[in-house]
Amino acid sequence: MDQTKSSWWASDPSHLHNPTETIYRQRDVPMKQFILDSMDIHRPYIIFLELRRQGYDVSLKSVQMSVYRAKKDRWTNDIETCSQIVQARIYRIDLLDAEPFYFGPQAVPGCFLGSGDKNDPLILGIASRYTLSSLRFLEAGAVLCIDGTYGLNDRKYPVVVYGVTDWNHSFHLVAIFIVSQEIIDVYKTTIAALSSVSLHVCGIEMSPSIVLSDGSLAIARAVAEKFPAADHLMCYAHMMNAVTRHLQAQRVNAETANIVKTGLRKMHLAQSAEHFLALQSQIIPTWPAEISSYIQTEWIRGSRCKWQVYHAKVGCARSNQGTESCNNMIKKFYTLRKVSKLSECMQKLSGVIEGVGDARKPFATCRKFKKPFLKTIANQAKDFFIAASEDLAVVLDDGVEYCIRKSDRACQCGLFMKETICPHLHKAFSHWKILEEITNNNRRPLTFVVGRSVGRPSLARRQRR
Repeated sequence: MDQTKSSWWASDPSHLHNPTETIYRQRDVPMKQFILDSMDIHRPYIIFLELRRQGYDVSLKSVQMSVYRAKKDRWTNDIETCSQIVQARIYRIDLLDAEPFYFGPQAVPGCFLGSGDKNDPLILGIASRYTLSSLRFLEAGAVLCIDGTYGLNDRKYPVVVYGVTDWNHSFHLVAIFIVSQEIIDVYKTTIAALSSVSLHVCGIEMSPSIVLSDGSLAIARAVAEKFPAADHLMCYAHMMNAVTRHLQAQRVNAETANIVKTGLRKMHLAQSAEHFLALQSQIIPTWPAEISSYIQTEWIRGSRCKWQVYHAKVGCARSNQGTESCNNMIKKFYTLRKVSKLSECMQKLSGVIEGVGDARKPFATCRKFKKPFLKTIANQAKDFFIAASEDLAVVLDDGVEYCIRKSDRACQCGLFMKETICPHLHKAFSHWKILEEITNNNRRPLTFVVGRSVGRPSLARRQRR
C-alpha cells in the first residue's frame, strides 16, 4: 500500500473493497459535511482539489462515489416526500378556484408518481380550477401553446407549460407538468391527462383548432396523434433563433446572414400558399447552397414547415413569446434561478398556479395596440401613395396595390394577418380621418365568450375582503 495514505486508510482495509464507504466511515466529520454542502455547486473533481488543498488525503474515486451515494439517497427520500405532498393535495370538490392540486396519468381522483425510469416515467401535473377554465376559449379560436423549460430541479427533469394565448397575444397559464423524459409517449400522456382532468373538474373538452409549440419533434408528433384536426404551427421566433444559431455555427458573414433573415421575414408574411411558393422561388436562389439546403430540409419540407401567417386566422399568435415570458417569470420570481430538490420545485410551481388564480387576469377579446408599435406603423405609412373615394382606398406600396374598404377594415397584406393592423390600413383610415376607429382597442376579429363559469373567489381574495 502507498505509504502516503493516512493511518485510517491503512488501518481499515474494507475501504479497498467498498470505496463508497471511504468518506462516511472516516472520523473527519467536517470533510464529510463539506462534500455534502458542495456537491450541488461543484463537480466532484473540484471538490477533490479543494479537499487536497485543505490537507485531506483522499482519492478522487472516493469523492465521486460518496457524492453519487449521497445524491442517490437524497433522491430516494425526495421521491417519498413528493408522494406525500401529492397525496395531500389531490383534487377535492371543496377546493377553492385558485387552490392548486396535483394530477397524473390516472388523473382524478388519484395521482401516482413514476420512478423516472425509461419504463416508468415520472409525469406530474399541477393546475387549479381557475387555470383550467381558460381552456373554454379554445372553442372560440384561441391558441393552445406548449413549451418546455429547464434547470428548475436537481434531477434535470424538464417542466412543460400548457396555456392559451388570447387576441391581445397575452398568455394564460393552464397547467404545468414535470416529466422525466421528453419523448412522444410522455407528451401524449400529458395531453391525455390534461384533457381528462379538465373534463372532470370543469366539464370542458379540450379540442383546440390551433396548437403552437417550439421545434420539438416529440411535441409535433404527439399533437398530430392527439389532435389530428388541429393545425400545429411552428413558433416563428423559435425558428428564427434556430436559423441564427446555425448561421453563427457556420460562421456566415453579417451581410449574408442579414439577407437570409430578411428573406425569411418576407416568406413569413406570405398571404397564401401560392404567394409563399412565389417568394420561395425568388429568395432561396440568392442564398448560399449550404444555408439553402438546411432551411429547406428543416423548415420548409419537414414537419416544422407551418410558420407562415396564412396558416392561422387573422390576429392569432404566431410565436410562443407568451410561454417564454411565463417561463422567465417562474425562474425570476419563484425559483430565483436556483436549482432545488424535486419536492421543493413542486411546491414552487404550485405557488405559480396559485398566483395566477389570485391575479385573475382578464381574457382579452381584442388586440390592444401599443403606442411605439403604432408609431412605427405610422412612419412606414408616410411614403405610400393613396387614391381614395368615400368607401374604397387603393394604397401603393413598392409597386403593389392594396385595396381597402372602409366597411371591411381589412387588408390583404401579411402584416395585417398577423397584427390586425398594417401601414396600408393606417394610411387609408388617416386619409378618411377616422383613424381612432382602429387604434382605440375596439377591433374584434372574433367574438369570445367573455367571463368564466367558475364564480367562487380564491382564498387570498376572500381574506383581503
